[in-house]
Amino acid sequence: MESDDAFQEFGREIASDPISVLLAKWRRDAFIADLERLPDVAEVIPSGSLARGTQIGPVHDVDLIVVFNSSEHSDYGHGSESAQAAMDHLERSLLEARHPWQGAERSLLTETEQRRHVVTCSGVSTGPFEDIIPSAPPVDVMPAVRKDGHLRVPEDGDSWIDVDPEKFMRLVEERQREWKYFTEVIKMVKAWAEHNHLDIKNLAVEVMVLKYCPRPRFFQTLACGEALAQFFENAARAHITSLKDPAGWCGEIDPGMNYTALQSALGKAAGLARQAMNAEYALVSWFYAAEGVPDPDDLWGKLFGRKYPKAKERFWHAQVYEPWFLRGQAERAAQASWDGPEATRPGPPRPDGPDNPDPTGPDGPDKPPPDGPGGRGPRGPEPPGGGAAPGPGTRGSPQAPRHQPPGPRQEPTTTPDGPSTGPWPEVFGPGVVPVTVPLTFG
Repeated sequence: MESDDAFQEFGREIASDPISVLLAKWRRDAFIADLERLPDVAEVIPSGSLARGTQIGPVHDVDLIVVFNSSEHSDYGHGSESAQAAMDHLERSLLEARHPWQGAERSLLTETEQRRHVVTCSGVSTGPFEDIIPSAPPVDVMPAVRKDGHLRVPEDGDSWIDVDPEKFMRLVEERQREWKYFTEVIKMVKAWAEHNHLDIKNLAVEVMVLKYCPRPRFFQTLACGEALAQFFENAARAHITSLKDPAGWCGEIDPGMNYTALQSALGKAAGLARQAMNAEYALVSWFYAAEGVPDPDDLWGKLFGRKYPKAKERFWHAQVYEPWFLRGQAERAAQASWDGPEATRPGPPRPDGPDNPDPTGPDGPDKPPPDGPGGRGPRGPEPPGGGAAPGPGTRGSPQAPRHQPPGPRQEPTTTPDGPSTGPWPEVFGPGVVPVTVPLTFG
């Protein structure tokens, strides 16, 4: 569909700046390399929108999960004292890992802050390249320990909660493998939420799309426009009042979200998206489209805002004349009627009327002879030998010979009285019955 090009341009418009993404990944990889060198760290897991490939706009932060060895921190995972101890230990480890030169004028990490689940490293410098490379986004590092296939992380420094961000990442990756535009739909829905000023977390948007976005069937080509229209329709019909962690551990993702405003915005979006797709289908079947069909890009622009590209002049326009493959259809049908048997061919137009009677009518000069003796009607007398009696103009009449004498330099030509049997009687004998098979086309 032609709107797919507009969606690609819209995706580039809402995408993050490539330089910012490059700096964020460079900063993330540097933190991962430093943290993996710590003796009590088992693994470092990238998380967040940047890791899932669903980031739009400026990169606000980089999310990392540091999994400590349970053998060296046996108290981690339970108890309020161990939760605060894990946060303090992670903060000290970050300062040590990012301060390779103690007392240096420019340290690689100057500011840290403990928040609900993470230690935010906001004062991150690029060292000697600080005057050349723009500042990178802060890094949020969350301590964790692994237990029974999932993770336990501290909350507010006084308790531990169960989370499984890896499962959510696997679900998004699975949907992306099924349909290559799944993460693009997530980005577009995030842009729609920003355009409608919905106070909703990015994670809540991703969970909503993961739940209500359609999955393509086997051998189905699912367009972005149709996927968006079905998503908004499914979400509007669901009357969402809660969005919970799909892994089943964290419960409500965004307890303070205004679900009434969300439902109202979803209802309006569903109507606009379906109108846009109906207009798109009408333009695809261009010779059935009537004038006055709205441009789908205008409807998508109302849905997503000014970042969506403006409508362009389309190659196919509404049908205002007869298609080329239907032109002359009436003329061909009339010509076919002239190519039929001579008796069924329509005669030339005649000005029939009181002063010009039909010559073949009952009062015309060429009226058919009446039935009865000497007539040619179906109830006329037959000669003793059977068959029709020869009359004027018939085949047996000497006045109308059927075969013309040949000219001086012409071979005699005859018209066969019946269908030609060809050479088959010579092969199969005189008992061959000729059969005429009409050729039909169509």
